[in-house]
Amino acid sequence: MTDKQFQRNITSVGLDVFVEFYLDYSNEALSTADVAKKILQSRGFTEKSCRSRTSHGRSIINHGRGIEGLQRAATSARVPTNQRKKAEKLIEKLQLG
Repeated sequence: MTDKQFQRNITSVGLDVFVEFYLDYSNEALSTADVAKKILQSRGFTEKSCRSRTSHGRSIINHGRGIEGLQRAATSARVPTNQRKKAEKLIEKLQLG
């Protein structure tokens, strides 16, 4: 995944959505439809938008750039404080293994 593709994907997902659903995106036991449904119920986006966000979020993680996405969220002033803190905790957890 190029930097340009990463930027497009993370923008398509939304930093706060990426953080909130990171564990769902990375859970291979959950289908795309299952994750999209969770986003739909939580956020109220359209069904198509939820599927797109799921696809882009999973692509970021599958290309090994999940921590980078979380780091962007953790340092973004546009992401709510609680989501920034959650991103920091996820980063710490992922780096510890």
